[in-house]
Amino acid sequence: MNRKSTTIKSVRQIPANNAQRHTTADEKPRSKRPVIRETLSESYRLVWLAEDETSNIIPVANVRSVANDFKHFQNAKECIEYLKQSENTIFLVCSEKFGPLIVPEVYQLKHIWSIHIYNNDIQNNPHFVHSYSQVKIIFAKTSHLLESLTKDVQQYLKQEKFAAVMGTESQGNTAEWCDDWWLRYIHLLCYLPYPEDYRLQIIPLLRDYYDGVSSKLATVDELEKNYKSENVIWWYTRATFFCELLNRACRQHNIELSFLFGPYVQDIYQQLKKESDAFKEKRSSETPKMHVYRGQVMPTYEFNHHIASNVMNNSLLSTSLNRKKALEFISLGTMKDDYIRALFEIEIDLNEITRPYALISHLSEIPYEEEVLFMIGTDFRVQPDSLEYNDEDKVWVKKLRLYNYHKINDINKFDTTITERRLKDCVNDLFDENQMKYVTDSEMNCFRDIAKIYCNLGECYHTHKKDVKTALINYRLAITNYQLAIPLARDDYEKTSLLEQLTDVYSLKMDIKTNENESKQDYAEFIKCKQLSGENMLKYTSLNDSSFRDRLMEPGWIYASNRKYDEALNIYEHVIDIYLKESELDYDWIIRKVSDVIEIYTERKNDYNSALKYQLIKHECTLKQNQANLTDSYDKSQRKKRYIADEQVELADLYTKLHCYKEAHELYDAALKLRQELSDRFVRHEEIQDIQEKIESIRNNIES
Repeated sequence: MNRKSTTIKSVRQIPANNAQRHTTADEKPRSKRPVIRETLSESYRLVWLAEDETSNIIPVANVRSVANDFKHFQNAKECIEYLKQSENTIFLVCSEKFGPLIVPEVYQLKHIWSIHIYNNDIQNNPHFVHSYSQVKIIFAKTSHLLESLTKDVQQYLKQEKFAAVMGTESQGNTAEWCDDWWLRYIHLLCYLPYPEDYRLQIIPLLRDYYDGVSSKLATVDELEKNYKSENVIWWYTRATFFCELLNRACRQHNIELSFLFGPYVQDIYQQLKKESDAFKEKRSSETPKMHVYRGQVMPTYEFNHHIASNVMNNSLLSTSLNRKKALEFISLGTMKDDYIRALFEIEIDLNEITRPYALISHLSEIPYEEEVLFMIGTDFRVQPDSLEYNDEDKVWVKKLRLYNYHKINDINKFDTTITERRLKDCVNDLFDENQMKYVTDSEMNCFRDIAKIYCNLGECYHTHKKDVKTALINYRLAITNYQLAIPLARDDYEKTSLLEQLTDVYSLKMDIKTNENESKQDYAEFIKCKQLSGENMLKYTSLNDSSFRDRLMEPGWIYASNRKYDEALNIYEHVIDIYLKESELDYDWIIRKVSDVIEIYTERKNDYNSALKYQLIKHECTLKQNQANLTDSYDKSQRKKRYIADEQVELADLYTKLHCYKEAHELYDAALKLRQELSDRFVRHEEIQDIQEKIESIRNNIES
């Protein structure tokens, strides 16, 4: 999890007249591509204030190995002005001469991470620094200076590693809310059909930016020659510029830089998706839920804001299965006064449909961290009242829950499409196209887009113009194009979406009075589309969701409300029979739905034989739902007995109508005993008497 990351949303362009970057005679001229250089610029900068040229003290290449961006000033006033205007995190180095002038002026600036006083004279100790704990004195040896600066920069990068997880709108924070447009843009990067060698586009820019820094250039060469898609996670976990630049581009919503990283983002997404399936399958067999942990040193003001927020990461998010590892990460070294240590505990339901995440230890350069990596745009929910301070670990603990990602189509829509179709769908995700150039190209499936346009036109004519004639023309054209689009659907997800949209058009069309034959046909097609949509969703959605089950039942309710009971029964019985095969059942839902079936058979069709099957199902579910439990309160125990007794009476009544008097008598007798055990608050005397009369009425039939 030692991932380098930065904090600011955008990099400020420094006016050229403030100070020029130092170059030596033997150093190559820098590229005059300011936009690209600004794009690649790091969020932290080394500022050097001394009368001597930097290169007279330490080679420029050595300085840039610590911080690629640095500025040299020879005037204290200009340096102070620059520091007060800068939005970068600053590591300041100044000579002993300028120390008393500059330190009191800039010490309180929040973006000044550390201040080093470089003193050539070991006999001359600058006593003024004792009042400033943030100031470090380095005597004589440049190696000591570089070592101290390197340590500070690494500590800064580690403390910013959690960037972009919490939701906030404040520019400059370590995190910000993940805007919807950004998620769509990242989604485009994950599926855009790049040219085969497009990943190499960033290589010359990196060479230009890191010119003269041999260690960075060696990594650039390695990226160019040795990179493979299957090793992208390994590249991401390495302590190189790769992870830092990628995450910074995401946090800053930097379109230019993130697009250059697009092929790598796509590789990460595809590998995470593949690993996610295997990870969930393995873990869910052990337990349906698990926890991961994220340690973070963060500003107090940000933490106070985040504890009340929902969470969506706008860059890749690293966590650990090991709580101790997460705590070790935030226990390293010292931290600034306005920072706190926080531990985020994330609960994961492995059965939820979410953005990809996976354990990447076997792919990582750092396997011992037990890292679970989450894709950009993963949604979390803050658990209410879960904030607590752990005295033993000296951290604030906040609990989160991985949230179900409802846009199923977004996860699956591009997996089985041709290149041209994928490109078109990517663009449509960003822009609401009203027209397409090749409207008859079936491979592009533009019929869907055309249908949407006709539907919108129909609504405009109907609602705003009150022109029902033209509205009907457009609705009919919309229906025709949706019917052409459905057979060309790329997968079941898109087919379901198209059927739902076609259902909406029929609903709009039925609001307009047409001739009787057309109205009947529209009604039939409306019901048919609803059924097909539900049946199609069964291929990829679980019936554990009650709202989905109700959606499958909806055509049955429509039939029943129009007294088409045979059609209604076909749908009710089909859905109930499918759901009864599930391993875990919602007894409340089953009891309600079979009651609807029983009512139709008994009240509308007088078919008691068919009703018996569902009355027995209801009876069995009632018994299971109301099993006695040692922890039940007195009232709860009484209610359960009442429910069972009522159900036994209902089943007995049905047996009586079927002349099955022996079975009816047994049930009446059991119900009578239960009702007699109830207190007066839970049963009326008349109800006991009613059962006794029913028993008496069938006694002669039993004896005969």
